[in-house]
Amino acid sequence: MLKPIRLTRLSSQVQIADAQGRPTPVFMRYFNDTLDRIEGAVNGVIDAQLAADQAQEAANMAQATGEAAQIAADEKITKAEADGLYVQQDMTPTWQPGAGAADRGAFTVYAAPTISDPPTAAEVQALANAEQASQRHLKALLDDLIANSTVTG
Repeated sequence: MLKPIRLTRLSSQVQIADAQGRPTPVFMRYFNDTLDRIEGAVNGVIDAQLAADQAQEAANMAQATGEAAQIAADEKITKAEADGLYVQQDMTPTWQPGAGAADRGAFTVYAAPTISDPPTAAEVQALANAEQASQRHLKALLDDLIANSTVTG
């Protein structure tokens, strides 16, 4: 921080020139001290201005770097969207919850048996039971997806 300078005052009683018209040693010391203080103050202002200019240049470079990074990020996002790399949540059409019982219990993946020709009542019943179990598990899954807002209901 710059400090105000206070220059010393020369007394009116001090002789400033000798008989030959040359400056006296007292005046020379006063004059040189005054010049040193003025130079110090001016140089301090110059140094402060140079430091401010350097800081401003660094800030400008940082801003340009940040803007370039933002542009690069925006371009990557735009490209990713164009390439279909984002999962887009489709809000239409909405899913309606199924009616009937849901089953969240453990199940064995259905292994289809060989069906005779003509099929027997037991074979048809086994297919119907497997379809019913699949539908109950599907209902439970859709109910959970709707409840968690993964799909809209």
